[in-house]
Amino acid sequence: MRVHQRLCLIASLLGLLALPALARDPYIRVARDAKKQPRAMQTCVARFVLPAGQRVDLVSVVHVGERKYYQGLNERFRGYDAVLYELILDDGGTGKAPRGPVEIPRDGGDVSLLSQVQMILCNLLGLEFQLRGVNYGARNFVHADMTSSEFRAAMEKSGETPMTLLMRVLQVAMKNPGTVDDRELEKIDIFALLGRPPTPQEQRILRRVFASSFEDVDEVMNSVMGTSIIAGRNGKALRVLARELKAGRRSLALFYGAGHMADFEQRLVKQHGARLERREWLDAWDLTEPPGKP
Repeated sequence: MRVHQRLCLIASLLGLLALPALARDPYIRVARDAKKQPRAMQTCVARFVLPAGQRVDLVSVVHVGERKYYQGLNERFRGYDAVLYELILDDGGTGKAPRGPVEIPRDGGDVSLLSQVQMILCNLLGLEFQLRGVNYGARNFVHADMTSSEFRAAMEKSGETPMTLLMRVLQVAMKNPGTVDDRELEKIDIFALLGRPPTPQEQRILRRVFASSFEDVDEVMNSVMGTSIIAGRNGKALRVLARELKAGRRSLALFYGAGHMADFEQRLVKQHGARLERREWLDAWDLTEPPGKP
């Protein structure tokens, strides 16, 4: 297997493990400049208006990104009555999640496999970890995801395991090695990166590799769309949304990975009679050449 294919395979696996955020357009895309070169990986904020006038924004996100990307999201979130957020919280077997905001450890306290993978990806690409960049302690944050007990029960009910999900993604990734130019990858000594941090140029090249893999991720996401990763968690989030709407909230955000958003959009339209008002694109990853490169 070529280095390119191995990297794109890793990208696809991390897409499930570290970026369950990724989905087909119109919620994630690679923006290109006039010369068709990648400029940024972008996520979408889609605004929907309900028949009674309430506003629901689908705020899609990638779980590793530029620091300024998360700073911009924090500013945006201040304008909502409620921000319904994605995070599988450990409930200690109680099945109950906190109703109010939670404090996320920002010092590496979470040493789960998922967090370790995400931190490796952050270091490799020179990006920030979402759980460190987003202010989950904001007063208007409302948990809208499964707890750890609920998630395990949903997977058991559907006969799924982490390994079966990984195998699905693996099969798709082997067929879709991505579209990045192999000449870019020749500039990187992959094995050397095991013993030293990547240079700024190497980080940008690796970002392009990963973004290229994610740009054509339809089949990867379709392989898990009917699973507890998407369907079950989205159902929980929309039940919380209905509760918050009933409580009188007028301006709400559903803050979830982009891979969840196509299903959210369909359900908002069908179940709530929502109307799409506009889409806005945010730069999550800078894919341009690093400053000062000759």
